[in-house]
Amino acid sequence: IDMLAEGVGSGVEGWLNVLETSILDLEMQAEIFYIEQPDLRQNPELSIELTNILQRLDYLRERRQEKVSVQAKNLRELQGLNEAALTTYLTDLRREIRENEAILVDLGKRLDFVQQKAGELQQDIVEVMGQSAELQRMKRNMEISEQLYISLLQRLQQTQIAIRSEVSRVREIRPAFVPGAPVSPNRPRNYVMSLLLGALLGAGIVLMRKFLDDQVHEPEQLRKAGFNVIGVIPDLSDYIKIHFKNTPFVPVKGRQIDVNLVPLIDPIAAGSEAYRRLRTNVEFSHVDHELKTLVITSSKPAEGKSLTAINLGLTFAQYGKRTLVIDCDLRKPTVHKKFSLEKAPGVSDILFEKTTFEDTVVDTGIDNFHVLTAGNSIPNPAEAMGSERMEAFLESLKSIYDIIIIDTPPLLVVSDAIPLAVQSDATLLVSRAELTELEILKETRRDLREIGVEIIGTILNGLDFSKGQTYYKYNYKYNYAYKDHKLDYQSKSS
Repeated sequence: IDMLAEGVGSGVEGWLNVLETSILDLEMQAEIFYIEQPDLRQNPELSIELTNILQRLDYLRERRQEKVSVQAKNLRELQGLNEAALTTYLTDLRREIRENEAILVDLGKRLDFVQQKAGELQQDIVEVMGQSAELQRMKRNMEISEQLYISLLQRLQQTQIAIRSEVSRVREIRPAFVPGAPVSPNRPRNYVMSLLLGALLGAGIVLMRKFLDDQVHEPEQLRKAGFNVIGVIPDLSDYIKIHFKNTPFVPVKGRQIDVNLVPLIDPIAAGSEAYRRLRTNVEFSHVDHELKTLVITSSKPAEGKSLTAINLGLTFAQYGKRTLVIDCDLRKPTVHKKFSLEKAPGVSDILFEKTTFEDTVVDTGIDNFHVLTAGNSIPNPAEAMGSERMEAFLESLKSIYDIIIIDTPPLLVVSDAIPLAVQSDATLLVSRAELTELEILKETRRDLREIGVEIIGTILNGLDFSKGQTYYKYNYKYNYAYKDHKLDYQSKSS
């Protein structure tokens, strides 16, 4: 029995170990083929080597099955042995199993290593294939470049041959000589061309500027746009420069007066006559009913509305009408500066009942002419100007004065002037030559008409009569030539 067990253990089990090792090696070789060429899993007959490996695998697996059957048969025969022999046999069998398991673990590690190397090899194959494709592309580009180079070289050779063949046909027509005068530049021609181009460019610039210029330059522009030009005031800058040497104020009746108040300082000057004509036009524009309150406004700042309001008020006072000029521009008041007055107290203080009208109105010392300044600043001037208290205040003044002239802020900057224009009898719209844009003036007129404000006319300030129309130029020169005098301001103030 011991000899049989030893024969069975050393013979059949040894054969099984050899078969298992051979089968595992062949399976690893087949797996390498599958990794390198995945298509062989479905079609192994495409590779002769793989086919041979598979055939050997099948043969070895059959042999293993036979040996297993023999081993099973031997085990069945050993069942008749005694207990001690079986114990020895089982101990040897367990030892062999442990050895075989260790062999399997080692083979598994070898299989993992082979698979890792196979993966790296597959990546290298992919990179090599990409480099091969790039190499093929570069080869094609090189072939194309070579062909292009050969074609250009052939054309160059043909051109050189043609040039050499033409040399023999050259013949002398006339001998060359050194010119006695320069051919270029042709100075007279260049001068004429420069003058013509300069003239054309200048004319183009003038036409373009005239086409793009939207500023008001003369009264006729306003009339063509549908404005009723009720007054044209000359530019007083030259007059002030000549007569006052740019002095901003002069003494009149013990008070420093702005030199731009020409109806008061120089009643027979051309500017004074322009304001008197404006007063006459304002009076005749309201023949149907009495004009008590008149709002003076403009589209934007620096168009001369405050100066127009004061000078127009002075002409009304000189005409014998009790006149009050109210500065309702509470944001940027100007009237008090023209008479060297304090800004406060004024209109805002009266509206908030901090003072009375009798304590606030200023008697300038000029017959029939009073001034009401703006007063202290308030946070809501637009609401104050449109309040019922302001309306009642203006209504109360109508019984005291013949004409009330209200100076307001520019319409397109703030809305303070709108409620005053609605409450008043009429509105004058002021513009300034070389400053006011016609479209902006049209927009201001449209805004006033939409709320039902009556615009009796438009005034054009700052017109240079020396460049204006014939009538205005003649009238301007006539008024200045009418007198030859120099005012004695000290005697006036006394």
